[in-house]
Amino acid sequence: MSTAADPKTIANHPAVRLHTFICLGALVVALFGLLERGFGAWSLFPVFVGSLGLAARWRLTPVLFLMSLGALLWVGAINRRFGFHATSLFGLGEFIFCAGVLAFVSANYRLHSFVDRIFPADTRLPTPKKGARLVKELRAPVQPPIRRSADHVTNREILLLLVTLPLWAAVAQAAWAWLQTRENPPLELSPRRWQAILLVWMIGLPTILIASFLSYRGWNRWHAEEATLFLQDQVWRETRKEQRRLGEWLAWARKRRRNAP
Repeated sequence: MSTAADPKTIANHPAVRLHTFICLGALVVALFGLLERGFGAWSLFPVFVGSLGLAARWRLTPVLFLMSLGALLWVGAINRRFGFHATSLFGLGEFIFCAGVLAFVSANYRLHSFVDRIFPADTRLPTPKKGARLVKELRAPVQPPIRRSADHVTNREILLLLVTLPLWAAVAQAAWAWLQTRENPPLELSPRRWQAILLVWMIGLPTILIASFLSYRGWNRWHAEEATLFLQDQVWRETRKEQRRLGEWLAWARKRRRNAP
């Protein structure tokens, strides 16, 4: 990792240029995929959002791109009068389209780890701004942006990224095909609602399990003092009302005892 690299210098690094080209190529694939689905000029909307965020180096570019793309696909699914059409199962075009979207999101996040920072800034600490000088009391806790060194990017890493794209696209295709076969939902639910419930469980349950496992691994790395402080904080959060009430009763009892004859 690196903390003193200049973003202007990093922009000319081969690894940064390579990830930028991957993002641009993925946007072209997404554009042709939307055109093939019949979106016409509206296909430029998510591509424009992704290109603008890529040029401006916005950290929320992948999220904005996915939101604009999802909104366009949703509108196309419910408004057939615009000429959009939706397929019931994945085909080769959808397979390539899914791989292109995943390539843009993955490469964009890696690109931000080179030119911006790996993790979001801690809002509890001040961050240096361009052309601004911090107050003397705030100079010590300023956090420098921690970036990943672009020199550590290997050809094997890039090859692994490109190889896993069709793999995850195939997993998405298989999951979507499986959802399309769930046409006999229980509890008199509509097929669409039952498919949405299954999709939420397919995504949410692994996410909860992975987050719980990572949290447990993080707790195991704590020292005794850190664990004690965390438990004390949890006890206060859970019993603060009872402790406040007990404190008021004890204060009232002491005051009454002092005023007693």
